[in-house]
Amino acid sequence: MTMHVRMTKATEFWERLLDDCVYHLNEVALENCNLNGGRLYAHLRSAIHNLALLGLQNCQSDSDSLMSLALSSTRLVTLDLSGTTHVTDELVAAFASHGQLRALSLAGCDRISDACMELLPPHIETLNLAGTPITLTGLEVLATLHRQTLRSLDISHCRIPRSDARALCDVLRHLPHLFHLNIQATSAGWAALVNLANPFPPCALTSICLGNEEYLQQYDFNTFFRHFPPTQLKSLVFSPKCRFSDSSMKILLTRAPYLHRLDLPDLNNVGSTLSLIPTSTLITLPAVCRHLRAIRMVGHKVSDDVIRTMAQTCRDLEVVDVRFCRAEPVISVDGLNELAEGCKKLRRVTVVGIGIREKGLKMLRSRWPMITFDVSVWSQILS
Repeated sequence: MTMHVRMTKATEFWERLLDDCVYHLNEVALENCNLNGGRLYAHLRSAIHNLALLGLQNCQSDSDSLMSLALSSTRLVTLDLSGTTHVTDELVAAFASHGQLRALSLAGCDRISDACMELLPPHIETLNLAGTPITLTGLEVLATLHRQTLRSLDISHCRIPRSDARALCDVLRHLPHLFHLNIQATSAGWAALVNLANPFPPCALTSICLGNEEYLQQYDFNTFFRHFPPTQLKSLVFSPKCRFSDSSMKILLTRAPYLHRLDLPDLNNVGSTLSLIPTSTLITLPAVCRHLRAIRMVGHKVSDDVIRTMAQTCRDLEVVDVRFCRAEPVISVDGLNELAEGCKKLRRVTVVGIGIREKGLKMLRSRWPMITFDVSVWSQILS
């Protein structure tokens, strides 16, 4: 029997439920739970031998309890320790010692070091190091030991200075099978990517998260995108705080027409002078990128005309985020109706701050009950 339990907090209800099914669990994902003794930890200890997936995101625990779990986790394939307390190099080595792990998240674990990269499981495919103390030295070890296996790497918010951009580029070149890379909020990230794509990009790379608190120059934009085959890039996520010009946006549209996901930088908290992409360009976006499934355009000059163009051209759209978009003509209930009619796969539209009144929201929700019209300020594009 396969069961997936996701708990935000360990309530008495959940603990009673676990009493009945603990020996049948294959997957357990916990968030913000306290694992220091008690029934919840006892249940986890009983189930750990059978688990293929374990998530302990932002959980509180002591080092001995975690080590006990690690030594018994003989079947784990996926492990998420993001933000968990007392995660050390020794703990990672213990989890990795059984050799089954393929996906590992250590995001926000500030007690690991570069030495941890030598202790990873031999067949690691997905690795999240976001916000960790890992430096270029550790990444060089990673590229040497896992050149043939690594498929997805997240090093966002790692402290890699811009002076290390070329060295970081060399590291990435030694990972030929990497298809997803998150390099946001690293000082060396954008410069490394520009060097990486010239004279030819990695043939496997299809999904990139990029940008820091910086302006991305048009020359670098052209250098980066012109070497990618038009059909290669499927997902581009720009950091909310980076910026680029209308000319750069047009280069993107020319070189990446087969995107499935596009997150533009957020503009809701900056002045209108930084809204560099005009409505006329945004109207061409859905007409060019017809395969889009998810798009985020927070604070941009998205008008009702842009929404209607999406409805006519982007038939695969599932998620649209147009928070704080107020271009003329403003997004209307009629425009959103047309979007829902044209995009049969649509499941979420985030509309806070665009002037849609409660009456209009009620009408949309009534007519399209399968679509979430979200008014959450901090909504995630792919939740």
